[in-house]
Amino acid sequence: MTGWAPTSDTIPFCVNSCNNGTKYGAPTMVASTPASGASSGNANDDALTKLMNKEVDAMWVYADQARNYNCTYSLSKGIVPSWNCTLWAGFGTQFAYVATGLNGHAQNGTTLTMSRKGSGIPEIINPCIQKYMESEDYFKVCKQFGVAGHCYPNKYFDAHYAETHMYPWDYDTKSQPSSGGCSSGYCQCNGLA
Repeated sequence: MTGWAPTSDTIPFCVNSCNNGTKYGAPTMVASTPASGASSGNANDDALTKLMNKEVDAMWVYADQARNYNCTYSLSKGIVPSWNCTLWAGFGTQFAYVATGLNGHAQNGTTLTMSRKGSGIPEIINPCIQKYMESEDYFKVCKQFGVAGHCYPNKYFDAHYAETHMYPWDYDTKSQPSSGGCSSGYCQCNGLA
């Protein structure tokens, strides 16, 4: 889906856990606008429409997008849907994720600083970030916001806590804990056939 993250340039950095960790090739990316040319005004809806109409083979989208576009979930968070609830309700029955846990393009999250080259700022900032990530406060922040499964564990993390707070999109396809092939919306390698 052009114009949205994740971008196509991240695909070659990701590996296929169902195929012995081989990297994905560079796919042909197309605009999300349906062949009819009639855009819904929502690029995610348009891309899923193309997929459902078999105009494309796959959609490159974050693996929590279907959860975020689940209208029951969104309404429970106070978000009024601006997308096609009926279209996204097909998750797990009409469409599913066939590749998850693709984080090969991410290097230690998205913390970013910008400075002039040679300024010495990274040498000041990076040790501070590392020190914070080793602290109990880091663990508490991760726990407070319910993202312990996404955080880099330190000695304050209880392994069981992190495991029980992971989401289906956190696991690579080979490690998906769901059963039933693709019925959960997150396929396992053996469900792809």
